[in-house]
Amino acid sequence: RGVGARAATLLFSRFDGEWEVLEDEANRDALAFWRRVIGAHTGGRFRETREAGEVRQRFRTNVRSPERPD
Repeated sequence: RGVGARAATLLFSRFDGEWEVLEDEANRDALAFWRRVIGAHTGGRFRETREAGEVRQRFRTNVRSPERPD
């Protein structure tokens, strides 16, 4: 239904910084979900690594502050 993807995107959109998401490499559904969500949010600009049975996606968000009225 998209609730999880919308919630993750909302969080990524609200906070600047370095993000790291980890999944168990055997959890194919989680891998597909996070690759899809992070890929859509970053335009494919994320780094993925595997180590000790985990898959990590790393990326950065730069949230722009809304313009303040004068």
